[in-house]
Amino acid sequence: LSALSRAVDPAHATTATATATTRAFSIAMLRDRGATSSTSFASSSSSTTSSASMTRARSYASKRARPQVPLTAEDMGTIRVVKVTDATQTLTPEDGTLYGEAPERWETRERAVMTAEAEAELDALLATYAETRVVEDSGLPSMEEILAGVEAEEAEERRARDVERAAEEEAVVRVPIRDSAGRSYGTGKRKCAVARVWLTPGRGEHKVNGKPYDEYFSAPTMRADMVSPFFVSDTLGLFTATATVHGGGVSGQAQAVRHGISVALQNYDPVFRPALKAAGFLKRDPRVVERKKPGKAKARKSFAWVKR
Repeated sequence: LSALSRAVDPAHATTATATATTRAFSIAMLRDRGATSSTSFASSSSSTTSSASMTRARSYASKRARPQVPLTAEDMGTIRVVKVTDATQTLTPEDGTLYGEAPERWETRERAVMTAEAEAELDALLATYAETRVVEDSGLPSMEEILAGVEAEEAEERRARDVERAAEEEAVVRVPIRDSAGRSYGTGKRKCAVARVWLTPGRGEHKVNGKPYDEYFSAPTMRADMVSPFFVSDTLGLFTATATVHGGGVSGQAQAVRHGISVALQNYDPVFRPALKAAGFLKRDPRVVERKKPGKAKARKSFAWVKR
């Protein structure tokens, strides 16, 4: 302030010099005040952040260390119990005082309505639980006996199922099914294709719809699908198949003929059945193309979604 008074004193400087000095002093004061305020804001924000972190840590620790809910007055650590009968009564909370009635244990509630004999049985049962043993003549099995009984029952059920299955298989006696010309017949299906197959002993000159099979099925994979039952049953070159097939595509027709050949082989001699069944050739494949749905491009494909 003394410097400012000297700066504005006409005896020491002119009016222009005093004005410039006053402006410079004001700028310096504002700069100092801004630095002080920014420092105080930074310190206050850091202290606020640290206090919030400590509060969260304390709340998390309190949740982790939350005690279990007490069940009795002794567990609550109360010194006295004050029974409240008037709901409008004004209470003055005191440390160690429980206002109301302490919750009863299940054992206390049960004993209130039990006879002397039942109470004695309950005491004996509780003693067995406390000593981790089972009293003989109590009628209660041990855990080992329970587990052993469950395992024995499951084993008995499995054994009974196996016996029933074996009896059913023995009851079904399969015999060769051939016509007067010594041919066996089988119907095969796949997707929309249906094939009728006649099987006769021969050199493997198979025909499909009047054409050689390698000419009707141009793709090697389709020809392999058709003759795969002969490979599985080890009868390649021993039979000649004549098939008529309609419906579906070429791939479905090839698999339909395969199914028909498998059934015809089983009908010709049931000894081929285990190998064909293990390969899955005797089961009609139920997989088909899923139908198109309204509002969908295909069965499940959706159109490109446009927001606007």
